Amino acid sequence: MERPEGTAEYATPLGPIWLHGETPGQADDRPLVLAITGAFSPQDGFDQLAQRLPGAAVLIGHLPGNHCPPLEVNSVGAFAKAYDDVIGQIGRPTVVCGSSVGGLVALALRAAKVRGLVVLEPPLRTAGLWPLIPRLQALLDEGPEPHVVDFIWNVFGVSLSTVEDRSYLGLLDGLQTPTGCVFGGIPLQPPRSLAKDPSYVDEPERAILRAHPAIHTHVVPEVGHNVQGEAGRPVLSAIRTLLKPLAGGLAAG
Repeated sequence: MERPEGTAEYATPLGPIWLHGETPGQADDRPLVLAITGAFSPQDGFDQLAQRLPGAAVLIGHLPGNHCPPLEVNSVGAFAKAYDDVIGQIGRPTVVCGSSVGGLVALALRAAKVRGLVVLEPPLRTAGLWPLIPRLQALLDEGPEPHVVDFIWNVFGVSLSTVEDRSYLGLLDGLQTPTGCVFGGIPLQPPRSLAKDPSYVDEPERAILRAHPAIHTHVVPEVGHNVQGEAGRPVLSAIRTLLKPLAGGLAAG
C-alpha cells in the first residue's frame, strides 16, 4: 500500500500507524488534536478540522487497515495500544477526538499525554446495531481481505452466520481523562424505516455514560450516527473546551 503524500508513518510494536497532517516541531507550543475516524470511514474524514482549530496542531488517523496498513492484531485494544505508542512518541499534550469505533479506541487510550477525549457515537454494545449488521454481512458475502473479515468479527462480533455481542463498557472502568461524549438524538430502538442511520448508542449505555464522573454528555437533536458529518459545531465546541486548559502547549506538560 502506497503512503499518501503528507502522511507520516509511526512505527509501533504492533505495526505502523499513518497520520495525516503537520506534526508540530519543537518551536511549536500548540497542543495536539488527534482525530481518529470510524470503521470504513472515507479518506477525507475530519479533513476540515485543522482550519477550524488554528490554536492546535491537528493530525488525522484511520483505524488500522482502512486507508492504511493493518496491524498484527485487529481489535480495539490493539489499536489503542498502537495509538498510545504514537502519542508517546510525539510527546505533547493531546486531545483525542474519535468517531464511532474510533471513539472506542479513544476511550481505551491511557497514554500520559492524553489530556482530553471527545468521543462521537461510540458503539458500546454491538449486537443491537440493527442498521449496521446486515451491511457488514453483505460486505462479508463479497469476500473481503482476511484482515477485514477479522476486523468485523473481532470488533463487531459479526460473521455471515453469527452475531455475538461485543461490549465495550469495560473501557469506562478505568477512565479518568476528562471526556466529552456526543450522541445523535435519533434513538437506536426500535428497528424501523429511517432516512438515515439512528444513533448507535442505546439508552441503557447512554445512562451509564451520563453517570460517569469523567464524562460530560451532549445530545444533538435530529442527528443520527453521523455526528461527525452533521454536527460540526457541537464537536468543535467539545474539543475547544478540552483545549482551553492546555493553552501554552508544552508549558502545560
